[in-house]
Amino acid sequence: MNPPRLSVILAVRNPHLGRLNQVLAALGQQSIKADDWELCIVDNASHPPLTLTSTSLPSHTQILLEAKPGLFWARLAGIRATSGAAILFLDDDTVPASGTLDAAVDLLQRHPDVGVAGARIQLQYECTPPSWIHSVSWALASRDFGPVELIWKREDSPDLPPWSPIGAGLVVRREALPAYLRHCDLNSHEILRRSWKGQGVGGTEDKDLLLCLLRSGWAMAHHHEIQLTHLIPAERLKFSYFEKLLPELGILWVKTLHAHGMLHSASIHPATLLARELKAGWVLRAWKNMDQRLRWLSMCGHLRGLAKIHGDTFHYPVALPKKN
Repeated sequence: MNPPRLSVILAVRNPHLGRLNQVLAALGQQSIKADDWELCIVDNASHPPLTLTSTSLPSHTQILLEAKPGLFWARLAGIRATSGAAILFLDDDTVPASGTLDAAVDLLQRHPDVGVAGARIQLQYECTPPSWIHSVSWALASRDFGPVELIWKREDSPDLPPWSPIGAGLVVRREALPAYLRHCDLNSHEILRRSWKGQGVGGTEDKDLLLCLLRSGWAMAHHHEIQLTHLIPAERLKFSYFEKLLPELGILWVKTLHAHGMLHSASIHPATLLARELKAGWVLRAWKNMDQRLRWLSMCGHLRGLAKIHGDTFHYPVALPKKN
C-alpha cells in the first residue's frame, strides 16, 4: 500500500473531551478521500491515559503514547510513527474546516519549494471575551491575513514577515524534515532550554521547527484555505493568564531567534533591564488601560529575552541543506 498523501498528528495531554470530540468530528467530515490520509493521536502522558471509542475516530487512526511531557516530544513521536508526504499538526482544541486537509496537500503540490505553511485561524470563545482581548488575540493563535496565499524565503528580506506560521495548523513537507530531525537529535537539550517553558506557560518549539527549515533553504507559506477554529475556554480569557504568558513568550522567542542566528536586535546588559522596563512602561502608558498594560508585558518579555542572551555565544550548527 502506498503511503498516504497526508498525516494528521494530534498531540494531546489531559484534553477536554468535549473540545477534542469536536476536533475528531471535524476530521471525520473532511473532503479528502479516506485512503489519502491518516490520523495519529499522541497521548502525551495524560493522567489518566486517554481513552477513546473506535466509533468516534476516523478510519486509519492510531493512538500512541509518548511518556516525555512536552509538545516537542509528542510531535517527534508522531512524525516517526507516520508516513504521509505532508504533515498537518493539530491541537485538541483546533477544529479544521471541511476542506482543510485537501488544501494543505494542494498547497505543497503546487509549490515544491515550500517546506512549511501556516493556517488561517479564527477564535471561538466559550464566553463573552473582555474588551481588551483584541490586543492579545495573537497569543491565542488568531491568524487571519485575508483571502490570500503568501510565500516567503530568507533571501526575500532580513526579517520574518508577521504572518510566519505557528504550531496550530502547521503544515510540513516530510521531504523537508531530515534537517529538522537531525537538528533535534543534536540539540534537543538546547531546544527545550531555549524554546519551552512548560505546559500551559509557553513554548516556541513550533518556531524552532520553522526557523530550522528556513535555514535549510525551504520557503514558508500561509494559505487562507487551510482553516481552523480555535476553541477558547473561559480560563484563557483572564488577565492573569496573559500576565504570565506574554513575558515568557517574548523571552522564548528572542532566545530561539538568537540560537538560530536570526535575531537582529542587540542584547542588553541585565543590569539595565529594570530601567528599560520602567521606561517602556512610561512610554506605553502601562497604567492607562488594560490594552496598554498588555502591550507593556509583551515588551517586557522582549527586553528580558535580550538580557538573557547577553554574553550568550551559542548558535545552532548550520542546518542540513535542502535537497535539490
